[in-house]
Amino acid sequence: MRSFACLCLIVCATLALAAGPSRPPTDSKVQAARIAELIRQLGADEFAKRDAASKELETIGVPALDALRRAAASSADLEIRARAVLVLRAITARLNIRHFEGHSDGVIVVALSPDGKLALSGAVCYTTTESASRLWDVSTGKVVRRLEGHVGGVYSAAFTPDGKRAMTGGGTDRTMRLWDVATGKELKRFVGHASTVYALAFSPDGKLVLSGGEDGTLRLWDVETAKELKRFEGPVDRVRSVAFSPDGKRVLARGIIRDQSIRLWEVATGKQVWRIDLTQPGRIETWAAAGVAFSPDGKLIATAGHDDFVHLWDTQTGKEVRRLKGHTGEVGTVAFTPDGKRLLSGGEDALVRVWDVQSGEELCSLPGHTHRVWSITCSRDGRHALSGSFDRTLRLWRLP
Repeated sequence: MRSFACLCLIVCATLALAAGPSRPPTDSKVQAARIAELIRQLGADEFAKRDAASKELETIGVPALDALRRAAASSADLEIRARAVLVLRAITARLNIRHFEGHSDGVIVVALSPDGKLALSGAVCYTTTESASRLWDVSTGKVVRRLEGHVGGVYSAAFTPDGKRAMTGGGTDRTMRLWDVATGKELKRFVGHASTVYALAFSPDGKLVLSGGEDGTLRLWDVETAKELKRFEGPVDRVRSVAFSPDGKRVLARGIIRDQSIRLWEVATGKQVWRIDLTQPGRIETWAAAGVAFSPDGKLIATAGHDDFVHLWDTQTGKEVRRLKGHTGEVGTVAFTPDGKRLLSGGEDALVRVWDVQSGEELCSLPGHTHRVWSITCSRDGRHALSGSFDRTLRLWRLP
């Protein structure tokens, strides 16, 4: 009997070793449980406990954002909701890493170099005649150099895919200019548009550049020769924004004012694939709500809405997939993160908002700007975003 008991113990021990050691709760599960406990403590009877919970949640920071957002929106306890909102604001305020000051008028466009070390910006000139684009050192927020030459503001800007050159589009001078990033020297001038160049985008291989403007034309250019190669036909009143598909085979343009539409063309044939009318009855269209972006896999298109929504469309069919609700005014700009899982937007409410693409859920809003957000872009590693606003500043954000 005693030998049988010993045998059982040996068998059990062997089975336990084969199964491996027992696993303690993962760090993420422990942290999630702690966050949930602290959120409940926000509604404690004692002020000291509520205050301590708020401070610890602020210290935890970004990992607590999702739970705090849910608590702020749906907790049955009024005290928990109120304190969750305050903690949310405190955490998101810390995500604003740096702001860039130097423009004397509203910033209309921003871009990040592929290595994330430089920023490029352009501004309108409503209150000044100063029309220089600026290159910034992202790590310090200081101006590296001014790109002089345009007249009447700089409305469009982009880095080439290798980051060695940059292009800007001007206002009343109606030109696009290619610059050497290292020296600030103007390399080429692209002439053809009859009015302000509102938008430009490089093809993925950097050999082509697409432009659109107030003259209602969408033009394709050879970057090396500065020669116009093609125009994409369509009754577009004013082209406010453009984009290349990730594979470079299609181009997208957004019209405003009388032609409130987005249109998709094939690059090789110039054939229009589809058109989506964005007219909103009873709403006055402005040229601010015009951002468009392809998802990194090319399956979705995001558009900013003057109806206060961000819209997601199926690229193949042109059918609407989802509407993202959260902005409290016109949405002006959109950008996907490189993994395609999140979408950034900015607009009239002066906020940058971060969305989950799959669910359409708002992950967080980033306060800091004091005027409309005109432009936003994401770093290639998906860790940071850069925004430009009519408050004359650029802001660098750490993305949750």
